[in-house]
Amino acid sequence: MAKPRKTPPPPVTVDPVSLPSLFGVPPRTWLPVLYGAIVFIVLFVVLFLPGLRSPGAMVTVQSAPPGASVLVDGQRIGHTPIEVFVPAGARTIILQRPSFGVEELAVRVPNRLIASRFFPARVSIHQRLVPVDPAAIRDRAAREFSAWATIGAASAQYQFPWVLSDAVADLAADPAALAVHAPPLLDSARADVRSDALLRDYLRASALASSQGQASAPSHILEMFARMVTLADAAPNLPTLAAAATAGAGGDSRRGSLADEVRSSPWYRLSTEEQTTRFLPFTTEAGPDVSSRGRVTVGGASFIHLSGGTFVMGLNGSAVELDRPHVVSVSEFYIQSTPVTRAQFRAFLADVPAWRESERDTLVNAGLATGDYLRSWGFSTDPGDGRLPATEVSWYAAQAYLEWLNQRLPAALAGYRARLPFEEEYEWAVEANGSAGLEAGFRRGGQNEAYPINSFPGGQFGITDLLGNVWQWMHGSFRPADYLVRSHPHSPYGMERVAASERSVRGGSWANSTQAVRATTRGSQPPHWATPFLGFRPVLSRVE
Repeated sequence: MAKPRKTPPPPVTVDPVSLPSLFGVPPRTWLPVLYGAIVFIVLFVVLFLPGLRSPGAMVTVQSAPPGASVLVDGQRIGHTPIEVFVPAGARTIILQRPSFGVEELAVRVPNRLIASRFFPARVSIHQRLVPVDPAAIRDRAAREFSAWATIGAASAQYQFPWVLSDAVADLAADPAALAVHAPPLLDSARADVRSDALLRDYLRASALASSQGQASAPSHILEMFARMVTLADAAPNLPTLAAAATAGAGGDSRRGSLADEVRSSPWYRLSTEEQTTRFLPFTTEAGPDVSSRGRVTVGGASFIHLSGGTFVMGLNGSAVELDRPHVVSVSEFYIQSTPVTRAQFRAFLADVPAWRESERDTLVNAGLATGDYLRSWGFSTDPGDGRLPATEVSWYAAQAYLEWLNQRLPAALAGYRARLPFEEEYEWAVEANGSAGLEAGFRRGGQNEAYPINSFPGGQFGITDLLGNVWQWMHGSFRPADYLVRSHPHSPYGMERVAASERSVRGGSWANSTQAVRATTRGSQPPHWATPFLGFRPVLSRVE
């Protein structure tokens, strides 16, 4: 059967289209003109209009060191390094950074009329900043680094910033400032190196200090290594610091962590043996041999004299604590037999209005106290509250009290000065007084505030509340590894370095258990804190 034949489609009819004339002008004339106008408008919009509507240039601002705030005609636009569009004309560009001189630059910003969208005019500014207050750079870095040290170790989610490295890089902008301020910064920070993250920052900052902020050369590495060798000879506990700081650092999987490698090294073992040998002449069951010339009275407060001597600070028989002990020497001093009382502090407030409760807001705004400063003093209904320890007092308030007290020392104490105790003086007093074996003002059921002074036995020399009742402010800054960077054999423990973020406290309080606090227990608080758990007592020492 034959297949049916396909029917061809009908032919397509094309109707011609003709453009009409425009104002009598035929299409062949006005159509090219229209196309040309469209091309011209597009080119104008793309190539010329940006330069006409927003004349200006891309300005790149860099500074050494970076991180400076950039202001254009008084408006902050960011911090260096930065690239930003700035309108054409005469502009004032200011670079400012804390502790550095303010740089003010008069800049004429050009404009490119053609193709400025694709090829804008560009201006590059490279400005070197000069530190005008390098001591502030040093102190700020020391406080911040010590604050990170009180936190402990970094984590994968929470990394520590390069505090020391950035500070040394800032100081390197002025070689003279670097030479003066980098050494004390690194010296103080060494006692804060308690983790691998802090150790990395410390070593990086040391390398930057050796190279004056530039890329390290072999000679700079050798210089830093020589300093480390000198430090190892001067600080006998440095191997312990190295082990503590590398506890979180990775090592060889077959040999364990880097800290394990340090502890198994001859350097560490020899250091431990030498440390034990140094302790032997000063470790006796009877404790330190301390005598007293009696007591003196200043403004109604009794001060007990304690002779000086040498002892092992931090030694309490705990195997966990054996890395801590170190030999220290103390000079003779007088220590107040009780913490400063409310009655004694009120006498100070009567003479110094600036520290009264009514000035709390002013003190808080100045960073000298917290909102709890003397908070409960006005609400006490106890007629004997003058015998309570002066709590809710900041470290700064304690310093103001001591300045006031120094103006009232009797002639018999000429050559002496009142101050807060050094940590080794406080521990020496605890050991000498036999306070560790006494009933003390620690936590008891129902106790919700400090005990009145002299509520507990005074020990061999009649000094009360050295352990328990209230924590007590110490003179020095708190640094976790301070006991590991002492110079051998008896460097002064109370020697002030660059201030840390917190001050040391000792003794424990009515809120602590007896097991939680010992003679060797160290604590710390920010110096502006005022709490119901914290008081203070002065010592009188000879002015060197």
